[in-house]
Amino acid sequence: MDDRYAQTIFFDDFSSSQLANWGKEENWIRDHTINIWVNNSNTISVSNSNLNLTMLYSKDYTVTSDGIVFKADYISGEVYSLSKFRYGVFECKAKFASQLGSFPSFWCFGQDNQIPLCSKTASEIDFVELKADHISSTLDIGIFYHHNENCTANADHHGFLETAYTWGNYDTFKCVWSPEKVCYYVNGNLLETVWKDGGDWYPKDSIRVILSQQVTSTSDIVAPQTSYFDYVKVKQFFLAPEITCPTLICSTSTATMNVDSAATNISWSLTPSSFFTIASDTGKTVNIVRANGANGKGKITYTFQMPSGESFIAEKDVWVGEPAYPLFEVIEPVECNFLYVVKNENNESVTWSVTPPLRIVGPNVGYRCTFEATESGYAWVTATAENDCGSVFTEQEVYADCFDYLLSPNPASAEVIVSIESGSARQSLSANVMVEVEYNVRILNNIGTVFYNEKMRGDRFNLSISNLKDGNYIVEVKSDKKSKSKQLVVKH
Repeated sequence: MDDRYAQTIFFDDFSSSQLANWGKEENWIRDHTINIWVNNSNTISVSNSNLNLTMLYSKDYTVTSDGIVFKADYISGEVYSLSKFRYGVFECKAKFASQLGSFPSFWCFGQDNQIPLCSKTASEIDFVELKADHISSTLDIGIFYHHNENCTANADHHGFLETAYTWGNYDTFKCVWSPEKVCYYVNGNLLETVWKDGGDWYPKDSIRVILSQQVTSTSDIVAPQTSYFDYVKVKQFFLAPEITCPTLICSTSTATMNVDSAATNISWSLTPSSFFTIASDTGKTVNIVRANGANGKGKITYTFQMPSGESFIAEKDVWVGEPAYPLFEVIEPVECNFLYVVKNENNESVTWSVTPPLRIVGPNVGYRCTFEATESGYAWVTATAENDCGSVFTEQEVYADCFDYLLSPNPASAEVIVSIESGSARQSLSANVMVEVEYNVRILNNIGTVFYNEKMRGDRFNLSISNLKDGNYIVEVKSDKKSKSKQLVVKH
């Protein structure tokens, strides 16, 4: 179930003081003798569009239930929804009392009979609780499964989470409960997800929403304290819309939307409007006609209303016409090797081709392609994008500067020849104009002492080394763009 497609079926912003949607707990003690829920104006009230639930000190407050007398030193307020809900999105905005002893909560309990009795197994989802029973007031969530009439005996808990939280402001708490999982959110951020694992514990029965202010067991309880509830909202899932349409529009096509039968006021639009001959209308069916020359990414957007009066949208991306011209760039160049990457990845496929002295290394289809040059020189790189509507291509001229040289003989005694690799000795000013490259050639030892240092042009240099002692030297050949060093062994 998609929580984007859930309509509001219950909403109370407490603008009325009547609390017509709620029942009030009256003289009830659940599972301890710390506090008793009492329905009076001191514990339950409405003001400034807030529901106010208050805990108070009331020494030896006494109630009788089933002939049993209960006493507690604190009283507080709790309300429960008269309506029951099964699956959906549950949301509340509240400012919780957070001083020592406070225990406010937004939760639900699954049962068929009148609260607070439990006559059978029941599930409990704690959307959020605050327990101020130590220095750091914690935010707690969890799912509890009660096995029998005693609401507290043999209760399994699943997905329980206790986390430190900074209280004192109005916070929005949301729980998305579906047949597969329960997701908890705080102020729009996902806090926890609990998945169904097939056990009986997973909540599946109708529930009542409960807002409460309790007292937790701790020393130095602060009273009175009040929690303020700004609104409560419950949304129910409906059939999520599904758009059926080809993802590629060459000339004409049809789109339809399958949507919940309760949906009304259905309309649609196509964007960009310049891509289509008709850009908007009403109904579930769209007759799509591509405008002449249109090419690029488009979108179908449906809008509809549900009985709640809320509007919803469903969207689907399409591609209109031939692919976009592939825009590519070279990355990670390493001497004679190139890696080209297409930057606009919205084409069906890209096929690469090159001219000498480049050649393709590996696959020639995809958004990435690697090339290497067999020698220095100009070459063309072409990327062709193709789909069922046609093909387009982009080409780029590149220059591969594969600078390298050979030393021979090596070892040498009287003379060593430096041979520049074919193509590297000539530098391009353009595709048709080449000039000889000037190189600076040096011979030095391993500690940097220079024995030979000359500037020269061409592709072959004869270097005299008869005056060098036996040993290892470095031959450095450097142009204004490239530099490379190789080891030379002198042995007379």
